[in-house]
Amino acid sequence: MIRKLKPTEIDKFIDFGDELYKNDPNYVPYIRSDLKKTLKKLIFKRKKYKCICSFDESGKMNGRVLITIARNKQLNVEYCGYFSHFEVVNDQNVFNELMDSVQKSLKRNGAKYIVGSFFHHDPDNRRGILIEGFDRSPMIFTSHNPDYYKTLFENGGFEKLTDAYEYEYKSDPEKLQKIKDTAEKALKENSITISKLNMKNLDKEIDDVHTIMKSASTDVNFESVPSRSKLKKLVLSWKRFIDPDYAFIARRNSDGAPIGFTLSIPDYFELIKKMKGRTGPIALLVYLFGRKKIKGLRGVLQYVIPEYQHKGISKALYYETKKSVDKNHITRISLGTIMENNASSNGAIESLGGVLSRVYRVYYKKL
Repeated sequence: MIRKLKPTEIDKFIDFGDELYKNDPNYVPYIRSDLKKTLKKLIFKRKKYKCICSFDESGKMNGRVLITIARNKQLNVEYCGYFSHFEVVNDQNVFNELMDSVQKSLKRNGAKYIVGSFFHHDPDNRRGILIEGFDRSPMIFTSHNPDYYKTLFENGGFEKLTDAYEYEYKSDPEKLQKIKDTAEKALKENSITISKLNMKNLDKEIDDVHTIMKSASTDVNFESVPSRSKLKKLVLSWKRFIDPDYAFIARRNSDGAPIGFTLSIPDYFELIKKMKGRTGPIALLVYLFGRKKIKGLRGVLQYVIPEYQHKGISKALYYETKKSVDKNHITRISLGTIMENNASSNGAIESLGGVLSRVYRVYYKKL
């Protein structure tokens, strides 16, 4: 049976994910209270998303998905259906029935395509279906799913829209010395200063980051630059995970104009996994005592405005992050995810020592 999620069934929605992955040692749940709040807001309060679920004959959930309609940059259409928070049992018939219902609903509301997995509300959060790299737990805000999803989607008529790459950083002393030399030279020759994100003046910092993103964004970026207000909402939703040790803005010395930005986030998934997505007293202690002991870091964003690209500024931003990595004894670094057609960014990551470790696929289908 296929039907919409009821307001009283949000716990069932969350429990289904936990049940599906109960034997998967790499699974990291959502923070339960956060997900419940988000679902209530998007589905039942603002009604920007629909949640469609599949139930077996006994009434047990065996599939779920969120859908919404928005503009799609790659396909150049105003009405594109996006799906996210997708989970389903390993049954092609269940998959087909669920996604057929989803496609009919989107088409009735004017959508020309269906694309996902992609959470339009928070586009860098768990983007794409994991198709390569199942040997470890995901880094913060990246996807994890059973390996059978690829088969279900392709047998269900979905095609690849694009892949996103995640890299594991491998330290190389000789390469690092070259990066250090390039960074120091770039800052001196271009009269640039790099400083940590000022969390006490976040409105001004967000303005500067937005200015950089608007100038540096190109056609290869998966999504258009968000509005300033949407960027602020995203930053505030991530605020508890942002550590100024890993967030840097490069500014021109002559006038203070922002010209580059980089953000990496400690891998709080290490703690959320131990907390099992809960936020009770014991989980809170895990968080409080564990956050300074996190060993993983994920590079999320890096932008340099066109005027200063290919001048070593990106390496200078990277080198500042590397100094914090060494200071805080980080042992595992993930870089990305980067769209496969972004040759410049992928090449830059590889030059820093990045080795491809995971691939996420965004699927699509014409309706």
